[in-house]
Amino acid sequence: MGKRKNIPGVLFTDTGIAVSQVERAGKGFRSVKSCHFDMPDGAGPKQLPGQIEAFRQFLKANGFKSAKAVVGISAKHVLGCEMDIPPLKDKSVLPGILKLGLEKKSMLSPDDVLIDYSGTLNGDANKIFVVSVLKEYVNSVRSFLEAVNITPLSMTLRSLVCLPDDTAGIYCGVYLWGNSAEIIVYGDGQIKSIQYLPLRSTAGGQKDISARLAVEMQRIGSSQISGEGRLRAFVVGDDNDGRVAKAVGQHENIEIVDCSQPGDIAETGDYCSLAGRLAWQRMSGAKCPIDFLGSHLNGKKESNLKRIIPRVAAACVLVIAIIGYLGFEWYMDARDVKQLTARLEEMSENVASSEEVLERVTFARRWFDGKTKYIDSLRELTLLFPEKGDVWISSLAVDESLNQVITGKAVEETAALDVLDKLEKSKSFTNVKLLYIRQTAKNTKTISFAINYQYGGPQR
Repeated sequence: MGKRKNIPGVLFTDTGIAVSQVERAGKGFRSVKSCHFDMPDGAGPKQLPGQIEAFRQFLKANGFKSAKAVVGISAKHVLGCEMDIPPLKDKSVLPGILKLGLEKKSMLSPDDVLIDYSGTLNGDANKIFVVSVLKEYVNSVRSFLEAVNITPLSMTLRSLVCLPDDTAGIYCGVYLWGNSAEIIVYGDGQIKSIQYLPLRSTAGGQKDISARLAVEMQRIGSSQISGEGRLRAFVVGDDNDGRVAKAVGQHENIEIVDCSQPGDIAETGDYCSLAGRLAWQRMSGAKCPIDFLGSHLNGKKESNLKRIIPRVAAACVLVIAIIGYLGFEWYMDARDVKQLTARLEEMSENVASSEEVLERVTFARRWFDGKTKYIDSLRELTLLFPEKGDVWISSLAVDESLNQVITGKAVEETAALDVLDKLEKSKSFTNVKLLYIRQTAKNTKTISFAINYQYGGPQR
């Protein structure tokens, strides 16, 4: 694709949509016009069609014409997880492997999501970070923009507008968006985790928000840094008085650093400046770590020779590769079985005592298998819900590792967020993630939501 003279960045904020058009200026770039479209309070993806005409008039009034744009969305609508990938000789089978792993870990159907990943595959076993988003949400955003003559070139996470310059070691970005915060951890040039934190506006709320983020960053630092190392962190967004950066930087294992800005697009506290950075990244040729419309899974165009290969043969290769992946897992299990068998053979000289031990283990196993861990989990979850019926569960899915997904409804968004807050604070549940929260119908305040978490045992 040839170099474009100008590209607008379209960034979905917590209160509306920021638009900034960036053009080439000599060897650099500059923002020539920018503005912010305010959405009604509480408006979500379901309300986008109702804002089309207002947004069209807004763009016209501010001098924006039809164009191809770069789009940034909230981490509220995505799900991320780390995956171990076995050695691959043919990277074309990676999409199938990721879809299998995603379905196993998140219980989402691969047909319902778009996937991209951050990491490098070098032929050996690798650990990469996989990010997925519902196709329904992407289609709603794309339809909304195309209705006002804006064609998305790419769609990424809005917080990826500011990336660390030095990719060595562990970095952490804290992105403040007014009603929410997003924390992204980078390790050696790739994403390691993405976290979305809804923030409530209350009396003295700014102080509480600073303290909450400081505690969360301390937890990340403790888990990511060992020995005398320090977690380097930068803060972007609504922190004009530096309160959040100061609270986070008080801990001895966290170092606050600057995230340098390009050319004339320098301020990070302005949503329009951040929207301009989206366009700048695209025009400067920088490859965004995550792009749901131009995923790393798409790869390069096939050669003419590959195009003449029958699709049936390609499908066979994919099936064989997936079987190979399952065979890799079977090999690891078989190796463990072989080691255990060798240990049993070493015990053959004392068969009588071994059989006695096995009998005791067999007897005890019946007791352990009979433990009501699923009932305990359901009890702990029930205690987190209020007695009044303003929020309820529609479905509960749980696997053998007690990884669970609940879907439900509430009479208003705050009721669902209260349950999410209790889950995050509970010692019985870990890895709490909000999958989505949205209004069920246009003329009702009732919302639906989905939460993913891991049950770790009853509180003591």
